[in-house]
Amino acid sequence: MEWGGSLGVIDQSGTLVEARSFGSFEGSVQPGTEDAIKPVIVAAVRSAVTDHPKGVFADAQAIARAAQAIAAPQLGAMGAHGTIAVNAVSVSEDDHARLRAAAAQAATRALAPAPFVAGQSVLVPWSDGQRYPAVVREVQPSQVLVAFANGATHWVPLHYLVPSG
Repeated sequence: MEWGGSLGVIDQSGTLVEARSFGSFEGSVQPGTEDAIKPVIVAAVRSAVTDHPKGVFADAQAIARAAQAIAAPQLGAMGAHGTIAVNAVSVSEDDHARLRAAAAQAATRALAPAPFVAGQSVLVPWSDGQRYPAVVREVQPSQVLVAFANGATHWVPLHYLVPSG
């Protein structure tokens, strides 16, 4: 089964990137569930790209392995068992330019001490345009590990966080 879609990820540099990805799912699929399975795979690939230190420039096989681990429980519940293959993650020339500019800006900007501490409540902007509450778990010079109410954790560039409360 072939799949593909827009990822809309926040790259490790903190830049919103309208990446696209496509690939295949090889395995057993219950008849009539293909349309429901594809969004699960795209969402898993989005998470894998977002969490990878190289973001949209990560190796497709590494993204596929991570997406497989993320999607396996939900796919299994849908009666689908198999392997996710990622053929490509692509970004437009405009996004490439924005990523290069963000990297150059980060390289020239001196990192100030993090204004956040473990246990602090924050709001995290997401690629859907919403802000979600989270709790700081770990602070690094340029990024913060946050935990959301649903148990998901993500590294978020420091400049995107907003103290809540």
